[in-house]
Amino acid sequence: MSQRQWHLAILRCAALLVPRKARAEWLAEWRAELWYVPSNPTSFCLGAFRDAFWHLCHSPRSLRLESPILCVAVLSVLASAGLMITLPLPVEHDPPGMEKLVMVLRAGYRGATIRLEEYLAWDNDHQRLFTSLAFYQPLRQRVPVGPHRVVDLSIGRASDTLLQVLNVEMPLAHPASLVLTTAAWREHFGGDPRIVGSTLEVSGRPVIISGIMPEDSFRLPGKVDAWLIEDRPTLAKLPSESKGFVIAQLRKPSIQRMAVANDSGGQDHFDCMALAGRRYRPFAAFLLILGMSGLILPVTTSLRLGYYPQNSGAWRWVFLASKLILIQLMVYSAVRWVAHENGADPGILLGSILALRWAIVDQRKRCPVCLRLVKNPVRVGRPSQTFLEWYGTEFMCAKGHGLLHVPEISTSCYSAQQWLRLDRSWSSLF
Repeated sequence: MSQRQWHLAILRCAALLVPRKARAEWLAEWRAELWYVPSNPTSFCLGAFRDAFWHLCHSPRSLRLESPILCVAVLSVLASAGLMITLPLPVEHDPPGMEKLVMVLRAGYRGATIRLEEYLAWDNDHQRLFTSLAFYQPLRQRVPVGPHRVVDLSIGRASDTLLQVLNVEMPLAHPASLVLTTAAWREHFGGDPRIVGSTLEVSGRPVIISGIMPEDSFRLPGKVDAWLIEDRPTLAKLPSESKGFVIAQLRKPSIQRMAVANDSGGQDHFDCMALAGRRYRPFAAFLLILGMSGLILPVTTSLRLGYYPQNSGAWRWVFLASKLILIQLMVYSAVRWVAHENGADPGILLGSILALRWAIVDQRKRCPVCLRLVKNPVRVGRPSQTFLEWYGTEFMCAKGHGLLHVPEISTSCYSAQQWLRLDRSWSSLF
């Protein structure tokens, strides 16, 4: 392909963004201009994408939120749809016996994991404090689930007392068996009940699937798709430095700290953290995301809306408040949905920041009288005369209400955009 054909191919690709009725004329104009480009024609052709995108956004059929009524209507529909989808989500309750379920933590340490050798050392001396005690270690493993299919699962390698702690009755195979969670059973095995009793290869050895964990029993820290239940001798073969979570059923729910004798004759102190009611709360997460968005947004976006006449009206503030409220309703819907499905998602924070930034930027581009987007950008001034006069971009309200001056750089005269109201003598031009 010659250089000329390559440049024409770039223009044809950019022309696909232009509305069909104006595509032929637009492509002919760019092809004609290409003959007069003396140097760097590739950069010139790549600039056609920006012009084509502008035509796409300003075509009559494109969805533009120019009107304030249309903008509020679209945001209201999105917020209402999000609330209608998420509000009917079922309310989760703690399963029976959850009020006595605790996580055992070493006192004075921030980490929630305990070494396996510590768990094995005092497993037999817990009768005074616990009715049952269990250890598990979440690991990511690739498990073959078919002749030509391998899935990446989070396997919880656990002691055979885990089901007793969770009050789940299920026959287990020895020395090890696999118990699937309801979500993993539906996602990776299509909800087939015949999977129980089959064999999978986990950690390089065959393991029998003993059953499906009831959905209301899976309320433990860490995301686990399946539990690899092992007896004590098999679990003891793990490296002594292996770390995991220790879960127990308290005899007395009021116990918050315990002491266990160690090999040296002293005592190790451990804390008991209750797990009941510690699930991911959507409203608390929403408030956290809202607060973090408020702290990060001023760092990424200037919050100044510019200089406007004092009597410009209060409707633009009502319009801005409406956008912010509707955006937060959409963020809350997303938080509630993700909390119900996965537990948490840092992407919601980024979406909240971008949504708030859009609301601020969109407000700057609107007329303070009719609240419609300003149009017809025109470059004014030259950078070489910065100290004598301002330079930047000037926008015009299509209804003739005024001009919006947006400076290129912040100066002592124009530190922010300014609105110039046009009097009635200009109405004849509009």
